[in-house]
Parts: sequence; structure tokens; C-alpha cells
Amino acid sequence: MSDDLMHALVATKPGGPDTLQFTEVPVPAPARGEVRIRVERCGLNPLDVAARRGDAPWFVNTWPAILGIEFSGIVDQVGEDVDESWLGQSVTSTTTMGGNAAFAVAPVSGIYRSPEGIDADTAAVYRGACHTAFRILEMYGPPSGSGAWVLVHSAAGTIGPILTQLAKASGARVIGLTSTQEKSDWAAQFGADHLVVATGDDWVDPVRKILGDEGIALAVDGNGGKAAVRNLDVLAPFGTAVFIGASSGEQAPALAPRLLIPKALRVAGFSLPLVEALQGDTARVDALIVDRLRSGDLKMPIARRADFSDLPALHAAFEARELMGRTLIRME
Repeated sequence: MSDDLMHALVATKPGGPDTLQFTEVPVPAPARGEVRIRVERCGLNPLDVAARRGDAPWFVNTWPAILGIEFSGIVDQVGEDVDESWLGQSVTSTTTMGGNAAFAVAPVSGIYRSPEGIDADTAAVYRGACHTAFRILEMYGPPSGSGAWVLVHSAAGTIGPILTQLAKASGARVIGLTSTQEKSDWAAQFGADHLVVATGDDWVDPVRKILGDEGIALAVDGNGGKAAVRNLDVLAPFGTAVFIGASSGEQAPALAPRLLIPKALRVAGFSLPLVEALQGDTARVDALIVDRLRSGDLKMPIARRADFSDLPALHAAFEARELMGRTLIRME
């Protein structure tokens, strides 16, 4: 292969996994304010799947496109106005597509030095999911030590297991939802008080049985779909439902405000890039998360490690809801 070309997985157009093709493309050069990263690891993120389908135009709106929003590697070139001290640094990027290739460019404002004291696989994929879970609990979670109930959808996903661990550490009780017994068995390691196996809105009655006369203080739902509105049925007075995506492939239905009034409920959406842009304070949050990862108090749910060549098949497996935790791709 020419030094001017690199191996990449390219989405040729919006659509299914069959639109993904391995090919050689020009090696990118960093523009002003950017760095180029020799990619060593990337994660299969739900945003990659959404972007491939054409459901995330704020990330990908021109085709062909190289996906991969969370990746890590070594800075090998810097653009104009970027401090050369970045050269040779091990970094992670979680805000820019392009990680499904040998090299990727990212704005220097959106990269982070990989923290010491945690393994390279964890360092590649912890930021997006861990920061999301931490911020949601900090912004919307019940008071520490309250013993209040937290409902975690996709408890065998990536954000779900992290939410479970952080909520339990804060003194909350957790009900986790999974779609199969296999996923429930895997999710059990993260410490939920109860795990419910259900699909659609079949989870509502089992959750009510667990709760008795109580209700949910915080429900976190990344599935979307028709059943999303049922979160309101199990919330306690002043409870909050936070929606973070639509991994089911179907958006949640419109929500009538009148449903919120009887129990003074709150409904919120969450976008980590927006929260970090407006609230800042990322260094404090990251230090707290990394300390827990180092100590082992928080486990990153990496369920599978795979090769770059496996990525199209893994997209298909994700859409079939066969995957658990985060899938890590080693590019080396």
C-alpha cells in the first residue's frame, strides 16, 4: 500500500451493514486546530450504527463516510496552531467520526490524554459512556444514601452497567431491564438489586410488583420506541425519566404534558457534548471516574474484543440486539 493510502471501513451510503466496505482511502492531513491520530483501538458505539443508518446527520451527512466516534491511538501529526507537545501522546477521541481507519483527524479541543493506571482497552472507550452515566446521576439522580429506586433500561448494554454501579455506590436501589436471560445473567455482575427480562412494555408489571407501593425516582432509557412513555407509569412523585437515545431503531412517541401533572414528573433528554460544552468541569468528572476505574470500584463493561475485519458483522449483530456491553476493536 502506498504511504498516501490507508485501510478504512467506509459506509458508502445510508443503510444497513451491507453498505460498509473495506477499501483504501487517502491518509488525512490535520487542518488548523486538528491532530492526526494513528488509530490503535475503537469501540462499536450506538452512534456509529445510527450514523450508518442516516439517523445522525449532525455527525454524518455526506457519503461515503468513515464511522467510528470513539477511538484511541498516538498523535503522529499536528495541524497549524496546535502545540507540538501533542506529538507522540496517547489520546482518546469521543466527539468526531473517523476512527474506523488506520488514521483519523480530530480537533485538539476534542481529544484527551489517555489516563495512566487503567488498561489501554478501557482507556479507549470509557469516556463517553462513563461521563454520560455520571452526569445523568449528578444532574437528575436521587440524593446520595436515599435508598431510592433507579430504573436502568438496557442493563446489559454499556451505559446501563455503568449507571447500575454508580447508582448502587450512591446508595440507590437498582432495577435493571434486559431482553434475554443470557443478557440478564451477564448483567448480574454489576450489582443490580433486581433484573427483569422483558421486551416491549412487558417490563411494566414485573417492575410494579418489585416496587410495591413505591415508585422510581429516576428512569434512564436509551431504547426509545413505543414503550418509552410507560416509564411515566412507574415513576414516583417528582420522579424523572431521562431519554438518551433510540437504540431500538424507533423513536419514542409524542408525549402529552398532561401526563406529567398528576405526579409532578420531569422528562429530560441528555446530550453529553452539550452538557460538557455548557457546564464544563470535565476534568473534575474525569478524575472521579478514573479514580474508580483504577481502584476497581467501577468496571468498564467490555464484553467482546474483536478484529477490525469483524466490524461489519458486529454492526449486524448490534442491530439484531445480540451484543452485550461495549465491543472493542483492536486495530493493531
